[in-house]
Amino acid sequence: MVRTPKSHASTDQLFTLLDGARGQVLAAVYQTSGGTYIYRRERLALWRGFAAG
Repeated sequence: MVRTPKSHASTDQLFTLLDGARGQVLAAVYQTSGGTYIYRRERLALWRGFAAG
């Protein structure tokens, strides 16, 4: 088990919370399965979205 220093624990929790909020916004905007890949494909075009994913 890897132990995280106490000072980093709250930072990790914040980033986890923000990542979850980002996922909810993407799910509301792009109502299809595929998650981040679909967002990248729609915003960056097909080939660049594939390369970024």
